[in-house]
Amino acid sequence: MLQEFRKWRRQLGTLVLVFFVFPMFSMAFSADTSFKDTYMPWSGRTITGVTSFTATTVSGTTGSFTNLTGHVIGTDVQAYDDNLNDIAGFSASPADSNIMVGNGSALVLESGATLRTSIGVAIGTDVQAYDDNLADIAGFSATPTDSNIMVGDGSDFVLESGTTLRTSIGVAIGSDVQGYDADLAALGGLTSAADKLPYFTGSGTAGVTDLSSFSRTYLDDADEATLKATLNLEAGTDFNAYDSDLASISGLSNVDGYHIRMSGSGYETLTTASLVTNLGLVIGTNTQAWDDDLDDLAALTPTDGLFIVGNGTDFITENGATARTSLGLGDVATQNKASIDITGGTVAGVAITNSSFSGTVNQSALIKTGSYTASAGEIVGVVSTGGAFRVTFPTNPTAGDMIRITDLGLALETNAVVLDAGEATDHMNGTTQSLSLDWNGLDLRCIATSVSAWSCSGT
Repeated sequence: MLQEFRKWRRQLGTLVLVFFVFPMFSMAFSADTSFKDTYMPWSGRTITGVTSFTATTVSGTTGSFTNLTGHVIGTDVQAYDDNLNDIAGFSASPADSNIMVGNGSALVLESGATLRTSIGVAIGTDVQAYDDNLADIAGFSATPTDSNIMVGDGSDFVLESGTTLRTSIGVAIGSDVQGYDADLAALGGLTSAADKLPYFTGSGTAGVTDLSSFSRTYLDDADEATLKATLNLEAGTDFNAYDSDLASISGLSNVDGYHIRMSGSGYETLTTASLVTNLGLVIGTNTQAWDDDLDDLAALTPTDGLFIVGNGTDFITENGATARTSLGLGDVATQNKASIDITGGTVAGVAITNSSFSGTVNQSALIKTGSYTASAGEIVGVVSTGGAFRVTFPTNPTAGDMIRITDLGLALETNAVVLDAGEATDHMNGTTQSLSLDWNGLDLRCIATSVSAWSCSGT
């Protein structure tokens, strides 16, 4: 019934009545029929022939009107409303996809871009237009795996991680970028500075050391020859070239006290003793050992007429008179052989005619190089450079007999001379039968103290 009324309303023009619900009725009107202040029994009526219908006032109260129609506006029927009026003005068959929207003054039907602009979802301005890439993203899991990163695979956006992701973005470890390395980390932790060179101090640790400007002058040399020229190390110019003899020497062990000797096929090391023997310089055999007395002699000046005499500490030079005193010769040494004045004493081996002296004296000064039996009163000069030997003293000496033994060869320390008392029961210096002389330059005076004992003393 309401829809029929709307159609009727549009045919009649303006009607200020609001959504009456009429019972079915039938009535015919002539033109310009007025119903002012007139009650019309509508029930069961049909109206025909009406081309214009204007109702300006409905007299009576709501209650009267209710009584008239049986419908209350706002309760039984909808009161008139501009928005509903706009809706009623829409086409009976609205276009597909049209949506009702207010335009600021009325409700209208809109669709497509106009509708999207009106409701604030204009594509490209208010909302994002459909995009295949966004569709890829929308297709991802609602809870993507931790560490996944979105990356294009050439046709779509996909989620990748780990090795696959690094390869896709060109940072594959070992191909595009350097993998973590403890040595590189150690180098990366250093502080750079001028004239410093990094170096490793251990496994995974590094430090810096000085690198002077001088060092850099040879580090940039392209080859060995250039480096040698820079460092002044050119063979034959700055140092000796390779030599087999030098190589042989360099191969020897550096042992303290050893000496280097050419062996004929190379070089070898020898002890001092071996070297001395090899050179024929064995002390006591080939050469004279060092001796303080020889130092004394070497320091003396060979002045004509001077004698070398020991003074108890060193050897010195003395003139004739002083030397005679030192030797204990007394005045007899200066007497003429045809007129010798001897006062007291005994001279063996010489016939003497004198009312106050009788006996003989042996004046021979003997030099012995081998074993010898001495006699009382002799001065025996021993020379043992050729080897050791013995000097045997006379048996049963008379107390006071004297024999003088002097080292003339200065070789006693190498080849000792042994003084023998003569018999097994005799003694030298009170305890033993023999006395070994092993001190270079000895000068002894041996005096018989009994028929079986000799006492030797001197320097």
